[in-house]
Amino acid sequence: MRIEFLKSPQGYEDHRVNALAQEAKRDGTLEVSILNLTDRADLLGKLKLRYGPAIVIDDRIEFIGIPSLSDFWKRVKFLQERPPAVPGAPVNPPQTSVEKPL
Repeated sequence: MRIEFLKSPQGYEDHRVNALAQEAKRDGTLEVSILNLTDRADLLGKLKLRYGPAIVIDDRIEFIGIPSLSDFWKRVKFLQERPPAVPGAPVNPPQTSVEKPL
């Protein structure tokens, strides 16, 4: 599992980003990187981010802002245990998107 910690261009919450990234590196099974959004402006458009910090897990934004340590590990555990998505599987629309008779 690849986890990218995206730092804010303004330096907002950098100490928490670094602390959480170091904690994730201690796990030993995760591929962890810290990226500064000023160096990677292409990520802002690709991920449709306007600002940071954020956490991207396997190319998907999982957190905007820095979560608590327990929330981070709950999400990582959930993502590790979930079955892989089947490519091309139909997606059922939510019930609220069904047209109602007039």
